[in-house]
Amino acid sequence: MFGTVGLVAKYQEPKAAQMVRWLIPWLKKRGKKVCVENGLAHAGAQSCSKKEMAAKADLIISLGGDGTLLNIAPLVERPEVPILGVNMGGLGFITEVAVDELETILTKTLDGDYEVEKRMTLEIRVMGKKRRSHRFRVLNDAVITKGARSRIIDLETYVGDDYLCTYRADGLIISTPTGSTAYSLAAAGPILEPTLGAIVLALVRNITRPLAQLSAFADRIAAGEREHRIELPRADEIGALGESLNTMMLRLGGYESRLASRSRMSALGEMSARLAHEIRNPLTGLKLHLQLLAERVDGRESSRVERLLTEIQRLELLVSSTLMLGGEQPLVLAPTHIRPLIAEVVDLMGPSLAHVGIRIDTRCDEQLQAPLDRGRVRQALLNLIVNAADAMPQGGTLRISAEQDPAAPRVLILVEDSGPGVSEDVRARLGDSSISTKPFGLGLGMTVCREVAAAHGGELRIERSRDLGGACFVLAFPLTVTSSLSSTDN
Repeated sequence: MFGTVGLVAKYQEPKAAQMVRWLIPWLKKRGKKVCVENGLAHAGAQSCSKKEMAAKADLIISLGGDGTLLNIAPLVERPEVPILGVNMGGLGFITEVAVDELETILTKTLDGDYEVEKRMTLEIRVMGKKRRSHRFRVLNDAVITKGARSRIIDLETYVGDDYLCTYRADGLIISTPTGSTAYSLAAAGPILEPTLGAIVLALVRNITRPLAQLSAFADRIAAGEREHRIELPRADEIGALGESLNTMMLRLGGYESRLASRSRMSALGEMSARLAHEIRNPLTGLKLHLQLLAERVDGRESSRVERLLTEIQRLELLVSSTLMLGGEQPLVLAPTHIRPLIAEVVDLMGPSLAHVGIRIDTRCDEQLQAPLDRGRVRQALLNLIVNAADAMPQGGTLRISAEQDPAAPRVLILVEDSGPGVSEDVRARLGDSSISTKPFGLGLGMTVCREVAAAHGGELRIERSRDLGGACFVLAFPLTVTSSLSSTDN
């Protein structure tokens, strides 16, 4: 039935060469002539080219993977010549026979016990510049693609003499059902049943598809969406453009957030200026009359007047804090001893804190001092104390301490409490005027504290108190006046 059997193999593969050495005597023993591909010459077999083998062999055995079979299949023009694909261990869609079952299947094949699965091939004709026609036959696919330049091409497509459409892409894949699991699949083409009589047209869109993605992403940015990212796992210019858009979106979101915060602060500042005008005048009158009254009374009545004066002073500090939001105010720096400053704030807040069961503990070296704007730092401390007190509605311990930073020439003023502390998420965002830890808070207290520290060239940090277990707010101020601060004062 099969007088001549042709053997093609990936002869660089030792396993394939070993299989050829076994097959030649096995086939000859059964009265078959054997021809082998050039490079596989062995005693007892005729050596020939693939084209010669395709013309004379009655059965061709392909030893290797899909690529080995695809190389020989287009050369076999006689439809009655079957090709038996043997998989030598790699991934194969059309080489289905395993090595360990070859002898059994080949015995049945030589006895006529087999079925033929017919596969479509494509005939490709390429017209050259001088109208020369180059002809090819393929079992899997043909690809029309652009040259070295990265430009989109227009492909007019016809079915026979009938115009189908014009594709605008990087290329076009024309695939048989056999080839639908190869390049066509990589280009998002469909997978077809191998014996189906159909042709697949799949667009190559290495550039046009990511450009469409970039365009859609840019539209989302323009629409105000800031939470998305574009994923383009490429190492070329398009991938770099995608990363640039991601970076731009993140920065744009940050700019918009800061702009909204500044607009909000500006509006609050304008409102605070009006409120200050309405509140300060009555406060000044009340304070003047209480001071006059303090000169006329004594004993128990005198202590009551002093308490009223203390509360008015606290209200004045709150008004000053609100005025800080209305715009930048120059620092008034002077050498300031830290311990008397802390004592002043404690004297002001002590009675009201004691009333709600909060004990105040202070620790500070008498000699510790730094160039500070006393009024603004006092206001920052007042805000931190109020914030700590709000975190301990059932009472607790509040500690105010000051020390020199061992790692830098700075003074550290710490306000600690025994409350629940501040979560990592809120801690990272405190100082943003849109964030508050209180149900009806505006987030202004932390903003004022942060701005006071920054105006001095320092910072505000939020940590967890090691001793008390609650929050620990750290105001850091430099021990020396920087040139930028000096120029601001001037």
